[in-house]
Amino acid sequence: MPRKYTALIIICLMIVLLSMLSAYLYCLNKLELVDVYSAKYNLSMRTLINEDLLEINKYPKAYLNEEIIVNKEDIINKYVKIDSSIPKGSFFYKSAIEDLIDAKDSVNAYLKEGEVAYDVYLKDIKANQAYLSKGVFVDLYLTINKDRVLSDLLINNLRIIGLYDINHNEIKQYDEKTILDSICLAVPKEVVSYLNKANVVGELRIVLGENSYQDIKSKLNENSEIFAYLK
Repeated sequence: MPRKYTALIIICLMIVLLSMLSAYLYCLNKLELVDVYSAKYNLSMRTLINEDLLEINKYPKAYLNEEIIVNKEDIINKYVKIDSSIPKGSFFYKSAIEDLIDAKDSVNAYLKEGEVAYDVYLKDIKANQAYLSKGVFVDLYLTINKDRVLSDLLINNLRIIGLYDINHNEIKQYDEKTILDSICLAVPKEVVSYLNKANVVGELRIVLGENSYQDIKSKLNENSEIFAYLK
């Protein structure tokens, strides 16, 4: 056989072998098994995800898309969205979980048992927005000017769970253009009626108390003289 034909056959064989090797490596990469987390139980909306709710299995890399979350750190301490649920055995998708701070209903998620969200507006209350921030505990004082002027603590240690501008957009960081319009407080539901009356009969003032960063149970000051005007 002429040498030129031999060389041509060798070249063709090399091309075929290289093609086969490339195809093999491609398939090997696609079929590579990777660790992926899935839901150990059915997870309903607003579930806080922890390690106890996860199980890990190996899946071919080719079956995964960009929406599936692979890293555990991107799943732990996230919440199932208000309009989502995650069935048992399902992957965790980016569209189904979120940080609490990004949640549309984050105020509700911050409430504890027996608490309600109570909005107070800057036009109805005296407050210095410079020291107000989410998570801070404040005291409410009531001043009444009837037959005489009375001013005293009404309720202590109310937790701020939201600050909003005039368009009711949450204020996450102050700048020179930020104008605070309302404050959302987590309050015991049994004191709501007293706060409503206090807004009518007197003037409320928010004060940063000595326990502004301590989660101490709120207490209505029922022994104060001003309390008689709220019954």
